[in-house]
Amino acid sequence: MTRLLRPPRTIRVAVDGPVPIAIEIDGRMEPVEVIERWRVSDPWGETPIDRDYAKVAGATWILVVYRERSSNSWFLERILD
Repeated sequence: MTRLLRPPRTIRVAVDGPVPIAIEIDGRMEPVEVIERWRVSDPWGETPIDRDYAKVAGATWILVVYRERSSNSWFLERILD
């Protein structure tokens, strides 16, 4: 089952270049393994989108996170069971 967060939640992410290496969960930075990465860019829509997405795995969870390229802010969008 997948839980989609609306609105997405702002999160802290440690990176190595553009790649997430740890995500703050419950006040602690937890290391992650990147399963998949992709970019979504749509400058022509009503609300332009320019994001870098990653599906990441922690010790007991899988998340979909993204970086809003315009602000360099990270967000949690999905929690996968």
